[in-house]
Amino acid sequence: MNVETVYDRTELVDYVIDTVRKNLFEGGLLVVSVLFLFLGNLRAAFIVALAIPLSMLFAFSGMWRFGIAASLLSTRNVREISDFRLRPRAAATHPMQFPPASPAASRWPGKA
Repeated sequence: MNVETVYDRTELVDYVIDTVRKNLFEGGLLVVSVLFLFLGNLRAAFIVALAIPLSMLFAFSGMWRFGIAASLLSTRNVREISDFRLRPRAAATHPMQFPPASPAASRWPGKA
């Protein structure tokens, strides 16, 4: 039995990964340059530019540590955790009894 490659996606995946790397590098340079323009200090620009990915790292590690899923539903869970003082796992498995309130809900047409 011979296995024949019909469509090789490795070239496409490699190209996409290279594009993402290039875009991340260019985006980082753009962030540092804009921060430098606004702050006027290169050291302060680098400190602020490092704070952004570090805050994401700590947020995701905290979500992983406490078992909170990184999906849109996790915002509902965070709301339930804060409103009902539930543990993260209980908030993830406990069904909502009512829709979440939001500031936008008071601006719906016809609402008093």
